[in-house]
Amino acid sequence: MKNQSTIDSDSIPPQVPKDIQVRTFQPPEDLRLIPGEVMYTIITRVEDCKAHPGQFGQIQITNIRIIWFIPKAVNLNVSIGYKSLINYTISETVQPGVGPCEILFIKCKEMNRTFEFIFSVARSKQSMFRFFEVALKNYDSSPLLREQKLRSSLIKDNNLILLSGEQVMKKVDGVANFSGDVAKVGTAIVTNYRFVWYSEIVSNFNVSIPLILLPELRASRSRRYGRCLYLKINSGGVNYMYGFTLQPEDALIEFSNELETIRSAAARMPLLTPPLTITKVEQAVPPALVEEDLELQDADPSLLYLPCDVIEEGKSSNIVFDKTLGLAIEALPSGDTLAERWNEASNTPLVDVDEL
Repeated sequence: MKNQSTIDSDSIPPQVPKDIQVRTFQPPEDLRLIPGEVMYTIITRVEDCKAHPGQFGQIQITNIRIIWFIPKAVNLNVSIGYKSLINYTISETVQPGVGPCEILFIKCKEMNRTFEFIFSVARSKQSMFRFFEVALKNYDSSPLLREQKLRSSLIKDNNLILLSGEQVMKKVDGVANFSGDVAKVGTAIVTNYRFVWYSEIVSNFNVSIPLILLPELRASRSRRYGRCLYLKINSGGVNYMYGFTLQPEDALIEFSNELETIRSAAARMPLLTPPLTITKVEQAVPPALVEEDLELQDADPSLLYLPCDVIEEGKSSNIVFDKTLGLAIEALPSGDTLAERWNEASNTPLVDVDEL
């Protein structure tokens, strides 16, 4: 059905999809919403407990990622794509000077690097971080809008199983998919969201490709099959190329032109997730705190978010309130104490808040 090859470093697209990225300290322009990205809600007075304790910024929850930044220092920011998430937890604690708080712990991964984030916000009548859960569930429910799928359950009773809001724009029988010397005849379906082809003999031999992954299309010529249509996409660091042909050639050219018209319309207004409406709630206002100015040092800022310890895959860290620091932190491994770790790294003894 396809030819594929691993992409080398020179051919990797410069723009990794935002829903896969884990980025820290980006230029402000990289925080702008991309086409198809929808802002759901903004949560203010959110503390980044791990890298910037005591500093408050705002969280923007979109349909494909969560963004945290400090409005007065926009270069201090975090962008976490939902596709990168390994797990997360939402818990509650009490912080001095703030009172009851919600804690959002996120563990995520991009390439071979794992990151951990801890955000805190004053507790309101309703959970503020529930917006994150709702957005994430909506994202996870719609991979067919963003990812190619091979040999999946797409067809029932010779009809495409449609997504919410999806409409069939074109259906053509007799379209052959070829790879090398082998060609299989099937049916091509173009909707307002994706291109689907399936074999007329075995419907589970199929492919579903979101239109937003396709580049500009035009009919080409093959020495073996004559006029044909090639679909070239990139998915997960791999290049895929699908070849299709249809007789007579005039029918193929007409089909290619119609597909390009539908694809270009989808590219202008891409749909990355199903529409979602979130009802805003009144956010609690914590006591005013004095915030210090931050200056980014000449070091790799992503190191601030690396895990402190190796955590078993599939389990998240336990977030606890540490009375000594007056902060929410990850629970230390059994047998370790904060005082012991501090004394190992410093000659100054650690004093409890109650002793001051």
